[in-house]
Amino acid sequence: MPGGAGVRAADAQSPDPVVRQLSGPGGLFDNIRSHVPTAQGQGQVFERLVQAFLSEDPLFAERFRRVYLWSSWPGRRGEPDTGIDLVAEERDGGLCAVQCKFYGEGQYIGREDIDPFLVASARRPFTARIFVSTTERWSKNAEKVLADQVVPVQRIGIAELETSPFDWSRFNPEH
Repeated sequence: MPGGAGVRAADAQSPDPVVRQLSGPGGLFDNIRSHVPTAQGQGQVFERLVQAFLSEDPLFAERFRRVYLWSSWPGRRGEPDTGIDLVAEERDGGLCAVQCKFYGEGQYIGREDIDPFLVASARRPFTARIFVSTTERWSKNAEKVLADQVVPVQRIGIAELETSPFDWSRFNPEH
């Protein structure tokens, strides 16, 4: 499991029962919001959580050889973060750019929220894209832009995260 600031596997002998669900009162997302004081910090914790999810969820573990944070991806060549949060090496040799948005369930994702990611990932070497968010609310313009992409964008939202067999209870944002 990739380690990182704000996300560590909880003690296996005493899993925290409040992190067994993701959304809703007392869920993991609420715990992140209440224990990590800044939006930037919350986003970084969520990126590490998604990195672990994409590395260990059975479907994605079969698809990806390795998942990097943008800052540690060897192919970034010193480029700053301009919208890509994670890079996943596909087992078939391709590269998948990943964007992670840790928003409140009632917040909308608008076109302005996705444009930097779409621009940064619409070039070589990326062959696939994934957008992971904690809200299911997308503006019509954002939906239309995603639908018109030459390199498709797979969306993963709360429903997909919650139905995964990935063990969310291992994560405790207090540590």
